[in-house]
Amino acid sequence: MDFEGAFGRWLQSQRKNLDLTREALATRALCSPSAIKRIETGDLKPSQELAALLARALSIPHERQEAFVRFARTGDEAVYLATVSPPAAATPEREAGNLPRPLTRLVGRERDVAAVRDLLAAADTRLVTLIGPPGVGKTRLALAAGHASIDAFPDGVCFVPLDDLSDATHVPGAILRALGARAQPSQTVLAALSAAVRGRRLLLVIDNFEHVLQAAPRITRLLAEAEHVKALVTSRELLNVYGEHAFPVQPLRSELGTEARTLFADRARAVLPGFRIGDDNSRLVERICARLDGIPLAIEMAAAQMRRMSLEQLDARLGDQLIAFATGHRDVPDRQRSLRAMLDWSVALLSPDERRVFDLMSVFAGGATVEALTALCADTELTGFRGLADGIEESLATLAEKNLIIADPDSGRSATFAVMRQFGREQLAARGCLEAALSAHARYYAGFAQRLRSAADRDGEGQRRYVAGLARDHDNLYAAFDWAIVHEPITALRLATSTGSYQYQTGAWSDNRRWLVSALERAPADADPALRAHALAKASFICDRLDDAAAALRYNGEARALAEAAGNLHALADSLRYAANMALKQQRYAEGISCAERAVGMAESLGLTADAATARTILGELRLARNEFKAADQVLESVLQTRRALGDWRGEAQVLTFLGSSAYQQADYPRARALLAEALDRQRESGDLVNQTVALEALGTVERNGGRYAEAETAFRESMALARRLGNLDAYCAALDSQAALSYLLGRHDVARSEFEECLRLSASLGNWRRACFCLEGLAMVAVAAGQLDRAATLFGAAEAARARLQAPLPPSESGVYARAVADLTASWPDAGARERAWRAGAGLSIAEAIAVALG
Repeated sequence: MDFEGAFGRWLQSQRKNLDLTREALATRALCSPSAIKRIETGDLKPSQELAALLARALSIPHERQEAFVRFARTGDEAVYLATVSPPAAATPEREAGNLPRPLTRLVGRERDVAAVRDLLAAADTRLVTLIGPPGVGKTRLALAAGHASIDAFPDGVCFVPLDDLSDATHVPGAILRALGARAQPSQTVLAALSAAVRGRRLLLVIDNFEHVLQAAPRITRLLAEAEHVKALVTSRELLNVYGEHAFPVQPLRSELGTEARTLFADRARAVLPGFRIGDDNSRLVERICARLDGIPLAIEMAAAQMRRMSLEQLDARLGDQLIAFATGHRDVPDRQRSLRAMLDWSVALLSPDERRVFDLMSVFAGGATVEALTALCADTELTGFRGLADGIEESLATLAEKNLIIADPDSGRSATFAVMRQFGREQLAARGCLEAALSAHARYYAGFAQRLRSAADRDGEGQRRYVAGLARDHDNLYAAFDWAIVHEPITALRLATSTGSYQYQTGAWSDNRRWLVSALERAPADADPALRAHALAKASFICDRLDDAAAALRYNGEARALAEAAGNLHALADSLRYAANMALKQQRYAEGISCAERAVGMAESLGLTADAATARTILGELRLARNEFKAADQVLESVLQTRRALGDWRGEAQVLTFLGSSAYQQADYPRARALLAEALDRQRESGDLVNQTVALEALGTVERNGGRYAEAETAFRESMALARRLGNLDAYCAALDSQAALSYLLGRHDVARSEFEECLRLSASLGNWRRACFCLEGLAMVAVAAGQLDRAATLFGAAEAARARLQAPLPPSESGVYARAVADLTASWPDAGARERAWRAGAGLSIAEAIAVALG
């Protein structure tokens, strides 16, 4: 049997009966016209997904769709026809009255339609109000729900548009006209309306009620007089009457595979039939939909531009011209032909104070608190907004009720949609105060970050508030910096200096460097010396972390010179602390100890307890790097007490990590495991990603040396993944080196060689010669296992000599596996003279030469 041909012929006949071209049906079914042609000619059997799309495109009733899909897939027409043929006594489908049927399909609202239909079907529901921001699709949802509810209302569904009304007293007359009735000469409109609905089972779909809210009591009175009449209302805000059921209409989700993208594709195909979403453009479409906040009208208007521009051009224009986009359709209300007209319509209903608050919200990215808005209203340079401060909360509540902003009572923040922010900025610019508002915004967040940074220097609770507070206002901080770096570089410098620790802790290292460096370059050279010195010191630290040693040294030198010239001990202590940290990383231990001790003394003399503790932590690390375990533990234990007294969980966790590392290097594994597990718990609780990498690597090493290999590998892999995510090559190398040692112990020698070689290359590029020694020793052990004895002795000799030059002896924790490998070398190569010659040859190599041999 010609299964595919049977369905194809049926499809062609049905399409022509509906007066649809192949292109029109393809647009509805989200496929290409050529696919429709191939199905109709029997060359293509539709997939399950395409058959389902065709069912919806042809308006096949839900209860028949399963049989339809089977017919499309198998050609078994009889099964489908059995579902199509109605019983002889069946009544024809009810008429929709004057309810419009949109020409385009409703996308992404299937669940909402069903929910509204069910709500209207409930016996105790008489009035349902669809509320939501402008353009979210309230009218379309109401129409779809009206059509879905036709069978429940024997006397029909009546659509009542209120767009053109300017007086709430005219609402009853608009309903009467929509019903096709009129008042007799002796009747009032209200009496005629009551008579027209009395005794009828009817649904009124009343559209755009927000500008005639005074008529709400008339609706409830009408429903009270006609017990079988129900109303489905669309409004930007609730009617606030007794018996009202609110149904918030949310924007469409814009993630991959969700409704907003489907809507964009559907509307783009209407103007560009060949448009498809594929691997090459899916992320771009997702970004466009996300930038439009999932608002259907905005998405439809943007998609309509595809007839004259590419996706890339559309994305580029969204920044400043979206609200000018128009549909170009003559059969839509004037207020919906462009986003600007839609927003003009909505904002015109606000009071002057509400409108000014709405406009001021546009300079905030990611939402605003009452405190922030109040501060901007009080800014001396932002005229025209004074006097608003006392009414901010009331205005925000009203704007939220009107769905022009989104209020989150739990966080106390209010936010607005991107298209509304753009519109508000236009209004500020038209009044000549946009730049003043952006300046006030940037200065507020610079001060906000400075206040939180100062509190973080005092105690652990302040540190938690600092990170949490800046995380909540992340978007505002970035927007403020982007504006300030162009217009007010000193404000940008304040922001960069105050947010550095937040960016560092959250892994935004590149942003941290970009902010500091660009602000230092743009700010006047005679700017506040203390501010500049602090910024230079922080720049030296982040450059060092990003492995730009030359820039780190240059910035640190400038910071110290400027701080000394200005007599600013706080800035000088900062720069010395960062210099000690650099010296630690570059294995200049004596210099680092000197800088750290000076930084401790200065911070303590200024009463900067937290700063002194940080400097002492670095001092403990330096002692630990030199295997001076007793001195290191003594320093770190004292810091631990200080951190606990301050309630500084983050600092406490860091010190616990170093104490755990010390215990591990002294082969005290139970103590090391307990300290590191406690540190990791603290770090995860406080969100300290940077130090988690260190604690995970150290904990993995403890587990490895304790014979718990599976637990060790899990910790190493997690540490590497986190370090890679943060862009922290040094931490990545530490975990990779430890993982390579684990691979060696597990007998995976080829894997271990590859891992040691990768780690050696990275360590050399970072200038981390201490780590390079571990890699040389690891490769020597792999060489012994492979029987490459001459190579093994050479690498052992090179690593031993390098450790002596660096004053970085092999830690006791690593001595066992090292000693076993050397013993294996001796046993496998009994010629002591040849073995010693190879060892001495390695010892005569520079570290660079040894690395070349190891990687050769």
